[in-house]
Amino acid sequence: MKSHDLLVFALLILIGVAFPAVHAAPTLTLFPSSVITNPNNAASYIVNLNGGTANASYALTVTGLPTGAVYSFSSTSIGPSGSSVLTIQTSTASPLYCPRTYPFTVTATNTILSSDSASATGSLEVNQVGPSLVVSLSTDKSTYIAGETVTIMIGTNRPAEGTLTISPPSGSPQSYKYEYTSPLTRTLTATPPLGTWIVRLDADDYCGVPRNAVAQFDVSSPTISTTNTTTNTTTITVTSASTSSSVISTATSATSTTTSTSVTTQIGALTIINVLTTTSTTPWTTSTQTTLAQSSTTSTLVIWGVQNPPLELALGIILTISLLAIAISLIRRPRNGNAITCGKCGFKNPFTASSFCIKCGQPLKRESA
Repeated sequence: MKSHDLLVFALLILIGVAFPAVHAAPTLTLFPSSVITNPNNAASYIVNLNGGTANASYALTVTGLPTGAVYSFSSTSIGPSGSSVLTIQTSTASPLYCPRTYPFTVTATNTILSSDSASATGSLEVNQVGPSLVVSLSTDKSTYIAGETVTIMIGTNRPAEGTLTISPPSGSPQSYKYEYTSPLTRTLTATPPLGTWIVRLDADDYCGVPRNAVAQFDVSSPTISTTNTTTNTTTITVTSASTSSSVISTATSATSTTTSTSVTTQIGALTIINVLTTTSTTPWTTSTQTTLAQSSTTSTLVIWGVQNPPLELALGIILTISLLAIAISLIRRPRNGNAITCGKCGFKNPFTASSFCIKCGQPLKRESA
């Protein structure tokens, strides 16, 4: 070999060492590049890498989607001529649920040499399915007696989330968080304060489209029905659980001392106070109190009184004293009206003496002398 040929060969070796082989940049493609889907479905793309560095490994990443977006690769690392499937979720738990177009970029990066990479852009279009959000709110009745159960019915025409607020006529409201995928109900017990309660539902379909609905119901005191039969001056006051009171009935007579009152409660506990006042010249008042348990049954309360207690008491005392005097006289009365001779000491006891000898104290057993 000639000397100049050797020189050229050596020069080529030096150039090869100083400047390593240069290859074409890799390419990344998505198929399809755009997918149209409905909410709660998944969109899939095939990611293909071509022309990568021999024996290199490329990591796949996605950028451009909203924070919290849910996606996955069938393989997060591929070879220089490899592929993977990208799946993007559009469930209600994902920010990709709302109808619009979401652009994104997929990048494949050499795990050894970060400058060795390739990218491809794609898009996800989520359709609007069905009509706009509509919410409904109602109660099973418009009026409740204190103590009854209130049923609140909540409905939406599409998945939604929101807050249910229950406001009494006075005092602080109560709020409850809800997620709706089907009709829901909430129950509570009707309690004071009495009056009109307001129920409000504020909801949205996870896409910033708010809707609301309002319902109301009334809470009233227990219903009271009475049947009062009386022949005396009677005032009957019924006090309900709601602390309201009213005079049920009043009647006047001077011929009887019995008052019978029948009170029926629809629901709730009632306190019944009965006051009986006679029409005699000497006023006399008595009262009694009873509490009806929560029920729908009838309770009857009978009050007994007297027309003139002082007079009747005096008559009773006189009658009692008279009866005692008669009894004593019968016990002390002798069998024949003469004196009784004591069998032990021979003393003649007067007929007014007791059954014992007034001298020696022995029983008087002998017949009169």
